[in-house]
Amino acid sequence: MAYQFVHIEVYSRRGSKGRSVDYVLDEADRRPGAHPHVLQPRPPTVIHGATIEQVRAMHHDRAGKARQSLANGKTRAIRQDQNTLLTVVLSHPALTAELQDPGKAADVGLWQERNVAWLQAQFGDRLVSVIRHDDESHPHLHAYVLPDDPAMKATAMHPGYAAKAAAMGDRTGKEANKEGDRAYRDAMRSWQDQYWAEVGLPCGLTRIGPGRRRLDRKAWRAEKQAAEAVLESKKVAEAAIAAAEGLKARGERYIQDTRRRASAELAAASQAHSEAEAKLALAGKIGTMIGQAFTSVRDVVTRKAVEVEASIRARIERAEAEAAQKVQRAQEATKAAREAYKREQAVSQALRASAAQLAAERDAAYEQLATLSPASPESMKPRKH
Repeated sequence: MAYQFVHIEVYSRRGSKGRSVDYVLDEADRRPGAHPHVLQPRPPTVIHGATIEQVRAMHHDRAGKARQSLANGKTRAIRQDQNTLLTVVLSHPALTAELQDPGKAADVGLWQERNVAWLQAQFGDRLVSVIRHDDESHPHLHAYVLPDDPAMKATAMHPGYAAKAAAMGDRTGKEANKEGDRAYRDAMRSWQDQYWAEVGLPCGLTRIGPGRRRLDRKAWRAEKQAAEAVLESKKVAEAAIAAAEGLKARGERYIQDTRRRASAELAAASQAHSEAEAKLALAGKIGTMIGQAFTSVRDVVTRKAVEVEASIRARIERAEAEAAQKVQRAQEATKAAREAYKREQAVSQALRASAAQLAAERDAAYEQLATLSPASPESMKPRKH
């Protein structure tokens, strides 16, 4: 059993020393020319999130839209050399060829699951993809993390760079930089310690190798045995838990079988009662249906009677209205006839008065004429026709 390996890095679109975002993604996707260290490349296996091409598309889209705030309140597009992608490489000490052994494969599978859970706890939704390579000497994972801030600063997610920036603040100069470097190293040691506590130790890996700490062979063997004992103890505990869960499952099955038999007997005992209740319910339902039918017929008859009554009333009202109109027209005609008769009487009376006046005037004229002429008055009278 060997020691853990976990490495974190940030990259920009322009790149540094030839390692840009596109180059790193090309290497992960095993594109030609991007993996000189791999003699027989195989496509990566996606174990969480997006494919490499999807990561590339998401990164380029976000980086193209990212904006940096300026001191004057304006914004501008971010620089090409700003780090916009964070990656984490995690390697297992087992050889790839050893994965044919079911035990080794199970150890690597447990290690892989713990790594994904740890990465999700570290980065949340910013973790967009985790892939596995099986074409090198050791199985290893690559994790890809995209910033979610408007300026897309990957260094803000890097524990070392974030600690250095916090330690230096707005200061510059040699001393501030030394203090920032110390904060960087302390943060990275703490990060490695946390990874070992949550992933390395439960998987039987030591924190670092013997050379880094100048351990002699005996001390290194003891530490390896302790780490292996942790892993073995975990396996024993998991086996005990599995056995207990098996016993619990058998007990639950027995309880369920007993409950099923009791339920069957109860169902058989209550079936007759249910059938009797069903017959009573059917009789009640028939009675209800009859009552509903009677109510429906009564409602229909009542509705029709109301409609007929309304129709008759409407016809009566129309007849009364028509009769009233005729009476009014007759009254108006009678009034007009009376007025015409009165006018006729007045005209007749006026004509008679005029005729009488004319006759009087005529007789007076005759009498005057008689005084003037020797002729007899009889000869002056008009002849009757």
